[in-house]
Amino acid sequence: MNFRYHLTARLMTLFTFIISCHQSSSTLPIKVIEMTPLTNSSEQDPNSFPVFNFVDTLYDFGTVNQGQIVEHDFKFKNIGKKPLVIKDVKPSCGCTVADFSRDTIKSGDSGNIHVYINTKENPEYKTGVIGIMANTSPEKTELYIKMEVKH
Repeated sequence: MNFRYHLTARLMTLFTFIISCHQSSSTLPIKVIEMTPLTNSSEQDPNSFPVFNFVDTLYDFGTVNQGQIVEHDFKFKNIGKKPLVIKDVKPSCGCTVADFSRDTIKSGDSGNIHVYINTKENPEYKTGVIGIMANTSPEKTELYIKMEVKH
């Protein structure tokens, strides 16, 4: 009986997978990403680490046409007492490019992370995450972008 139960469960999983792979793109489920920043400037000790203070950590482009190129600058200030060094910026999608200053950002100075998205490359784009690795605590900070792509 236990064998029959496991076999049935595996066949149901396989059947569900096959059916879901043949659905049209308009009925695919949307992946929901919790948009809570990993870095909260109020929780960091500004005397020990540099601290990002972003103007916004989520940017909503609204509705855009497929093939449209959209851009946004995430502006920030280093409110910590130590110099800020951004080591890397990695978008979660290949259709997104992020550019950032590789210069050290002194305490009190400002900077930005420029995000460029080509909706032609990913027409189903809904939400995205931009991971920033820096000498902050925690080391990773996340920014979020979202949009609805009209076909």
